[in-house]
Amino acid sequence: MEQPLLTYFIEQPAALLHKHIPEFRVRVVNVTDLVVLRAHAVTKNNQLVTLPRSPTVVEILQQFQAYVFASPAPHLRDPKTVLPTIISGLQVYFDRALGSILLYRFERPQYAEIRKRYVTGPTVRIGHEREMSAVYGAEHLLRMIVNLPQMVAGSTMDPESVSLVRDYVTELMNYMLKERNRIFQAEYDSASLQYQSISRS
Repeated sequence: MEQPLLTYFIEQPAALLHKHIPEFRVRVVNVTDLVVLRAHAVTKNNQLVTLPRSPTVVEILQQFQAYVFASPAPHLRDPKTVLPTIISGLQVYFDRALGSILLYRFERPQYAEIRKRYVTGPTVRIGHEREMSAVYGAEHLLRMIVNLPQMVAGSTMDPESVSLVRDYVTELMNYMLKERNRIFQAEYDSASLQYQSISRS
Protein backbone atom coordinates (compact mmCIF):
# COMPACT_ATOMS: atom_id res chain seq x y z
CA MET A 1 0.00 0.00 0.00
CA GLU A 2 2.89 2.40 0.68
CA GLN A 3 4.12 2.74 -2.90
CA PRO A 4 0.67 3.39 -4.46
CA LEU A 5 0.07 6.14 -1.90
CA LEU A 6 3.35 7.88 -2.72
CA THR A 7 2.85 7.36 -6.46
CA TYR A 8 -0.60 8.91 -6.20
CA PHE A 9 0.70 12.10 -4.60
CA ILE A 10 3.46 12.41 -7.19
CA GLU A 11 1.42 11.74 -10.31
CA GLN A 12 -1.91 13.53 -9.77
CA PRO A 13 -2.39 16.36 -12.31
CA ALA A 14 -3.48 19.82 -11.26
CA ALA A 15 -6.72 19.37 -13.22
CA LEU A 16 -8.02 17.10 -10.49
CA LEU A 17 -8.30 20.08 -8.20
CA HIS A 18 -11.31 21.29 -10.17
CA LYS A 19 -13.36 18.16 -9.48
CA HIS A 20 -15.32 17.25 -6.38
CA ILE A 21 -15.26 14.15 -4.24
CA PRO A 22 -17.53 13.96 -1.19
CA GLU A 23 -15.79 10.92 0.31
CA PHE A 24 -12.69 12.88 1.35
CA ARG A 25 -13.36 15.75 3.71
CA VAL A 26 -11.00 17.29 6.23
CA ARG A 27 -13.27 18.36 9.07
CA VAL A 28 -11.50 20.83 11.33
CA VAL A 29 -12.98 23.95 12.90
CA ASN A 30 -11.37 27.38 12.46
CA VAL A 31 -9.65 26.40 9.21
CA THR A 32 -11.79 28.77 7.15
CA ASP A 33 -10.83 31.70 9.37
CA LEU A 34 -7.14 30.88 8.99
CA VAL A 35 -7.38 30.69 5.21
CA VAL A 36 -9.54 33.78 4.75
CA LEU A 37 -7.47 36.03 7.01
CA ARG A 38 -4.27 35.08 5.23
CA ALA A 39 -5.85 35.42 1.81
CA HIS A 40 -6.98 38.95 2.64
CA ALA A 41 -3.47 39.91 3.74
CA VAL A 42 -2.20 39.06 0.25
CA THR A 43 -5.10 39.94 -2.04
CA LYS A 44 -6.53 42.96 -0.22
CA ASN A 45 -3.66 44.42 1.78
CA ASN A 46 -0.81 43.91 -0.72
CA GLN A 47 1.24 41.94 1.79
CA LEU A 48 3.58 38.98 1.44
CA VAL A 49 4.88 36.18 3.60
CA THR A 50 8.53 36.59 4.58
CA LEU A 51 10.67 34.05 2.71
CA PRO A 52 12.34 31.81 3.54
CA ARG A 53 9.92 30.86 6.30
CA SER A 54 10.75 29.27 9.61
CA PRO A 55 9.64 26.62 10.15
CA THR A 56 9.49 25.46 6.55
CA VAL A 57 7.05 22.91 5.13
CA VAL A 58 9.74 20.23 5.44
CA GLU A 59 10.33 21.08 9.09
CA ILE A 60 6.60 21.20 9.92
CA LEU A 61 6.05 17.77 8.38
CA GLN A 62 9.07 16.36 10.22
CA GLN A 63 7.86 17.85 13.50
CA PHE A 64 4.37 16.46 12.90
CA GLN A 65 5.81 13.00 12.31
CA ALA A 66 7.81 13.18 15.55
CA TYR A 67 4.67 14.37 17.35
CA VAL A 68 2.61 11.42 16.09
CA PHE A 69 5.36 8.90 16.82
CA ALA A 70 5.70 10.21 20.39
CA SER A 71 1.99 9.91 21.18
CA PRO A 72 0.08 8.15 18.38
CA ALA A 73 -3.66 8.67 18.38
CA PRO A 74 -5.65 5.41 18.63
CA HIS A 75 -7.50 6.05 15.36
CA LEU A 76 -4.29 6.40 13.30
CA ARG A 77 -3.42 3.09 11.71
CA ASP A 78 0.18 1.83 11.84
CA PRO A 79 1.94 5.25 12.06
CA LYS A 80 5.48 3.84 11.82
CA THR A 81 4.69 2.31 8.44
CA VAL A 82 2.09 4.63 6.93
CA LEU A 83 3.06 8.12 8.09
CA PRO A 84 6.54 8.36 6.46
CA THR A 85 4.95 7.54 3.10
CA ILE A 86 2.22 10.14 3.53
CA ILE A 87 4.76 12.76 4.66
CA SER A 88 6.94 12.06 1.61
CA GLY A 89 3.93 12.29 -0.67
CA LEU A 90 2.72 15.58 0.80
CA GLN A 91 6.17 17.12 0.44
CA VAL A 92 6.56 16.01 -3.17
CA TYR A 93 3.07 17.20 -4.06
CA PHE A 94 3.69 20.57 -2.41
CA ASP A 95 6.84 21.09 -4.48
CA ARG A 96 4.94 20.24 -7.66
CA ALA A 97 1.76 22.14 -6.86
CA LEU A 98 3.11 25.39 -5.42
CA GLY A 99 3.93 27.22 -8.63
CA SER A 100 0.87 26.04 -10.54
CA ILE A 101 -2.06 26.13 -8.12
CA LEU A 102 -1.12 27.39 -4.64
CA LEU A 103 -0.08 31.00 -5.33
CA TYR A 104 -2.14 34.15 -5.69
CA ARG A 105 -1.24 36.32 -8.66
CA PHE A 106 0.22 38.93 -6.32
CA GLU A 107 2.72 36.36 -5.02
CA ARG A 108 4.08 35.30 -8.40
CA PRO A 109 6.88 37.89 -8.72
CA GLN A 110 8.08 36.87 -5.26
CA TYR A 111 7.98 33.21 -6.32
CA ALA A 112 9.99 34.00 -9.46
CA GLU A 113 12.62 35.74 -7.34
CA ILE A 114 12.76 32.84 -4.88
CA ARG A 115 13.19 30.36 -7.73
CA LYS A 116 16.03 32.47 -9.09
CA ARG A 117 17.68 32.68 -5.68
CA TYR A 118 17.46 28.99 -4.81
CA VAL A 119 16.98 27.03 -8.04
CA THR A 120 17.75 28.70 -11.37
CA GLY A 121 19.97 31.70 -10.63
CA PRO A 122 23.63 32.02 -11.68
CA THR A 123 24.84 31.80 -8.07
CA VAL A 124 23.07 28.47 -7.41
CA ARG A 125 25.53 25.59 -7.47
CA ILE A 126 24.48 22.42 -9.27
CA GLY A 127 23.35 19.88 -6.71
CA HIS A 128 22.63 22.58 -4.12
CA GLU A 129 19.22 23.67 -5.39
CA ARG A 130 16.57 24.05 -2.71
CA GLU A 131 13.06 22.61 -3.02
CA MET A 132 10.23 25.06 -2.37
CA SER A 133 9.10 22.95 0.60
CA ALA A 134 12.39 24.02 2.20
CA VAL A 135 11.59 27.71 1.60
CA TYR A 136 7.83 28.16 2.08
CA GLY A 137 5.99 27.44 5.32
CA ALA A 138 2.68 26.83 7.04
CA GLU A 139 0.76 29.49 5.12
CA HIS A 140 1.13 27.70 1.78
CA LEU A 141 0.99 24.21 3.27
CA LEU A 142 -2.42 25.14 4.65
CA ARG A 143 -3.62 26.10 1.17
CA MET A 144 -2.58 22.72 -0.16
CA ILE A 145 -4.30 20.83 2.63
CA VAL A 146 -7.65 22.54 2.15
CA ASN A 147 -7.44 21.59 -1.55
CA LEU A 148 -6.75 17.91 -0.89
CA PRO A 149 -10.41 16.81 -1.10
CA GLN A 150 -10.53 18.09 -4.68
CA MET A 151 -7.11 16.62 -5.39
CA VAL A 152 -8.38 13.14 -4.59
CA ALA A 153 -11.24 13.49 -7.10
CA GLY A 154 -11.00 11.11 -10.00
CA SER A 155 -8.01 9.29 -8.54
CA THR A 156 -7.49 5.54 -8.59
CA MET A 157 -6.97 5.38 -4.84
CA ASP A 158 -8.87 2.56 -3.20
CA PRO A 159 -11.25 3.36 -0.29
CA GLU A 160 -8.77 2.11 2.30
CA SER A 161 -6.03 4.43 1.04
CA VAL A 162 -8.44 7.38 0.90
CA SER A 163 -9.41 6.70 4.51
CA LEU A 164 -5.76 6.51 5.61
CA VAL A 165 -4.83 9.78 3.93
CA ARG A 166 -7.92 11.52 5.28
CA ASP A 167 -7.20 10.46 8.86
CA TYR A 168 -3.57 11.57 8.76
CA VAL A 169 -4.26 14.84 6.95
CA THR A 170 -6.98 15.68 9.47
CA GLU A 171 -4.49 14.97 12.25
CA LEU A 172 -1.93 17.20 10.51
CA MET A 173 -4.47 20.02 10.30
CA ASN A 174 -5.29 19.66 13.98
CA TYR A 175 -1.57 19.76 14.76
CA MET A 176 -1.12 22.93 12.70
CA LEU A 177 -4.02 24.59 14.50
CA LYS A 178 -2.56 23.59 17.85
CA GLU A 179 0.82 25.05 16.84
CA ARG A 180 -0.56 28.02 14.88
CA ASN A 181 1.04 30.70 17.06
CA ARG A 182 4.44 29.14 16.42
CA ILE A 183 4.27 28.11 12.77
CA PHE A 184 2.22 30.89 11.12
CA GLN A 185 3.62 34.35 10.49
CA ALA A 186 1.75 36.82 12.69
CA GLU A 187 2.27 39.90 10.52
CA TYR A 188 2.93 39.80 6.80
CA ASP A 189 5.37 42.17 5.07
CA SER A 190 3.97 45.11 3.13
CA ALA A 191 5.06 44.95 -0.49
CA SER A 192 6.87 47.94 -1.97
CA LEU A 193 5.14 50.13 -4.54
CA GLN A 194 7.61 48.85 -7.13
CA TYR A 195 6.66 45.26 -6.34
CA GLN A 196 2.95 46.09 -6.50
CA SER A 197 3.46 47.62 -9.93
CA ILE A 198 5.34 44.55 -11.18
CA SER A 199 2.69 42.18 -9.84
CA ARG A 200 -0.02 43.93 -11.84
CA SER A 201 1.90 44.17 -15.10
